[in-house]
Amino acid sequence: MKNPVFKDPTIEKLFQKNGFVVLPLLSKLEVEELLAFYEANPNDVTAGFHATHFSKNRPYKKRVHQQIIATFESGLSKLLSEYNLIFANFMVKETGDNSLMPLHADWTYVDEKQFQSLGIWCPLIDTNEYNGRLGVIPFSHHLKANNRGPKIPSSFVDHNDYIIEQHGTLLNVDAGSVVIYDHRLLHFSPANFSNTKRVSVNITATPTHAEVAHYAYFENTNTINKYNVSGSDFFLEYDHFEEPDFGKAIATFEVHIEPFDLNYIEGVLRPKRFFTTLKSFFKK
Repeated sequence: MKNPVFKDPTIEKLFQKNGFVVLPLLSKLEVEELLAFYEANPNDVTAGFHATHFSKNRPYKKRVHQQIIATFESGLSKLLSEYNLIFANFMVKETGDNSLMPLHADWTYVDEKQFQSLGIWCPLIDTNEYNGRLGVIPFSHHLKANNRGPKIPSSFVDHNDYIIEQHGTLLNVDAGSVVIYDHRLLHFSPANFSNTKRVSVNITATPTHAEVAHYAYFENTNTINKYNVSGSDFFLEYDHFEEPDFGKAIATFEVHIEPFDLNYIEGVLRPKRFFTTLKSFFKK
């Protein structure tokens, strides 16, 4: 049995069922200070959707990481059971239709048969139907999990639109609240059509006792390489979507991604949707 993610058993039960929870965390002052920090230290990538992780300026990425961790560490330590915050960055949606984020699951960081790694997403402005709010697919962390990483093919890509239309839930999240989700959870985000850029924070957290790894796909060889990750510096020095220029691959796998069919997807997701609808009906 996996160790609990949350110290509070009620939150833990909700998280394990749905694959995510939404909780208040930062104060108004902390939100304002982080937003001011980003404005004073903007990303050098400024179009559409961008993250500070996309920057090739390694000292800048480290400075961002340290500022975010310093803000979140105390609050998250009260919520989570034995987790390390290994990698933090700003995620920004400029205005316009090129800020859309398609359906995806985040990278694999741990052996997901034994451990659960987490994404921690926190908007620094209130999110709504106009400014690129986060969308999730509840229960999708129960779909079969392949190793995920830069350019690794997806098992569900042929059904992205269907999954969003039939099972997507869009979240209006207040500034300073966090969406904490299992990295296997499918999620997405519509474009930002407001007049203001949407700045948010994303943190990767892994269990203290789990080996952390990074997986990358190389099209010319049709293989996936696994890299050992000894700490935050790996991701702060890593150039997004490129082969790491430090360290050696500790394992290589031939790519074999089995596409999901709709019957399988519905078999996993539909019972949860029915249960939620039924529960809502009885509350009326």
